[in-house]
Amino acid sequence: MYKVNVTDLRICQKCPRLFAYHLQGKTGIWRIGLSGSGNFPGRLFHDKIANVFHEQMASKKITPMKNEMLAAVHSCSDDQSLEKSLSEILERYLFVQLMEKQGIHLKSFQIESLLRGFSLWRKHVVQLIKTAIQHIKNEPSMQIWTQIFLPPEKLLSATYGINSNVELKVNGKYDALMVDIEKKEIVITEFKGLNFGNEDDDFLQLVLYCWLIKESTGLSPRGVLFYLEEEQPAVYYQAKEITDAMNHLLAPLFKEAFLILSAYEKKEQLFVERSQNSDLCQKCPFNHSCDTDFHQKNQITERKKIAKKRASKIKSTNSQKAKEHENDEYLANQEAENAMKNVIETFQALKLPVKASGYIAGPRFIRLKITPQVKHGVIPKKIMSHAETLQLQLELQTAPLIKTQAGYVSIDFPRKISIPLTLKDVWEKGQSSRPVSNVTFPIGMSIEGQIFWANLAEPGMTSILVGGTAGSGKSVFLRSVILGLALNASPENVKLVLIDPKRVSFTDLKKLPHLLCPVLMDQKSALEMLSSIVDEMESRYRILEKACCEDITIYNKSHTTCMAHQVVIIDEYADLIIDKKTRENLEQLIIRLAQKGRAAGIHIILATQRPDVKIVTPIIKANLQLKIALKVTTKTNSMIILDQPGAEYLIGRGDMIIGGSVPFQRLQGAFSGKEDINLIFLK
Repeated sequence: MYKVNVTDLRICQKCPRLFAYHLQGKTGIWRIGLSGSGNFPGRLFHDKIANVFHEQMASKKITPMKNEMLAAVHSCSDDQSLEKSLSEILERYLFVQLMEKQGIHLKSFQIESLLRGFSLWRKHVVQLIKTAIQHIKNEPSMQIWTQIFLPPEKLLSATYGINSNVELKVNGKYDALMVDIEKKEIVITEFKGLNFGNEDDDFLQLVLYCWLIKESTGLSPRGVLFYLEEEQPAVYYQAKEITDAMNHLLAPLFKEAFLILSAYEKKEQLFVERSQNSDLCQKCPFNHSCDTDFHQKNQITERKKIAKKRASKIKSTNSQKAKEHENDEYLANQEAENAMKNVIETFQALKLPVKASGYIAGPRFIRLKITPQVKHGVIPKKIMSHAETLQLQLELQTAPLIKTQAGYVSIDFPRKISIPLTLKDVWEKGQSSRPVSNVTFPIGMSIEGQIFWANLAEPGMTSILVGGTAGSGKSVFLRSVILGLALNASPENVKLVLIDPKRVSFTDLKKLPHLLCPVLMDQKSALEMLSSIVDEMESRYRILEKACCEDITIYNKSHTTCMAHQVVIIDEYADLIIDKKTRENLEQLIIRLAQKGRAAGIHIILATQRPDVKIVTPIIKANLQLKIALKVTTKTNSMIILDQPGAEYLIGRGDMIIGGSVPFQRLQGAFSGKEDINLIFLK
């Protein structure tokens, strides 16, 4: 039979190599990686405050402290006076007496830290007593305390069967044990003279003690981790959470500990995996020697695998571009890992514990995935409120975009060295996901590397609102939309109407064969064309009605004469409606096209660099289904486009967020050049 204690298993969970060093007699192993100021006298608190209190309360012996506490419960008429009385009793019999005996031997910062921890613990105890107040009042006997408090630091043992022939014996002493009379549950409390930072290891330790209790009594306790250096020290775990953790965590841990124990006792060579916690490795004094001590053979094998993989990759591509991509991927991963470490440390310093849940390094952005520790009171809103702090820590030009995603919180920020994204790159990469439609185009690439396509034939995308301030890349994005539509379909299937009040956005697109008319640059010509398109829409509806077809897609399949889709693209809507006389007419025409255009194959893409309520009126906004926000100046601008903040954190040059009829998502738009225009004429 092999024997371990809870501390051994905690070390093994933290890092199997540290457990092996521990077996070899290395001292202080359990301290490696712990987080805290080092000021709190934890042993003194355990032995002279918590242990003394729980021993007295669990004992049948009558003591002055127990007498006074029972009297306070029966005499105090309200919660406030009860809390005050119990707090004074605990301070007098525990903290004051400890200071009279030990205070002279303590330094001032230790006394200060101990007093602060004692005050937090005292408040916790008073609240626990208050939950059982009715039972205490109904039982005037002093024995009521023994029904609530159980003896502390009791040694428990249990065995786990590794296989039919081998058992692992586990033992350990918990800190404190109580009974929740109201819920009829056992509650175990573990005191930590630290702050947050090792909660995974602490939780495992709690689970191990709960397993020992369950194996000894058959009862499944719930637990509390009490961090004596935190302002909100108590972290609560329900019995179900602990039971689930027992089922998932303990068996692999027991088996790993057994393998290391077995190899050590048999004096066999140990090949132990390195910890996955890079922060722990950096703090570990054995970091530079452990690969040689425990993993040399595996390291050599792994190096051979990596070298073979790299050689194979270079050989298969045989191009400089592949080498550059590999180097870029390496640099991006390094940047992401360093940023993740910085973010985790920043939130720890802010007393907001979070877990690293991975990252994605895209061509222009890095997305860090973190999981807030809700059990510690850390919610996504608290994370989002520190965007400017992260901007400072990560040395960014603008604050990162922080959003709640499915199962994690994302933190997006630009890479130091980004890769240009061309329309050709996006077009080629997205072919496998390209919709079958005459009016589809790639909007951009997600951080994950996926291409998002817009399909104007879809009911949720038939018309689009685009907003972005000067320099956001709005006009460049519209050019990629125009060229994407032209690359996707022939001039017989798609006709484009370009309205450019600025007169410079589409100058090199004047010869596109897809244009229904020359580029329009003034209010009068735009008004006349929109009015003509509305008439065309009504005419098409009469044709569809006569042919008994729901839309032009169905009509074109059954008729030799096809109707072409018509897409109206307005670059700067605000400049188009300066004249109050024509504004109302323009708005009415745009609204009619947006409301009824889809079935008739008529679509509108409206862009503005002034996304305010005077320009993008509620009725205009309501009828443009897909919303695309490039960088805007204020949170209010973002709200007008997307109905939520975020676009104010974008960095420009095609960085965008899409929303409205589709899930909120960040994309990078593509740059289009002469090469893309030439492809259209070569089709």
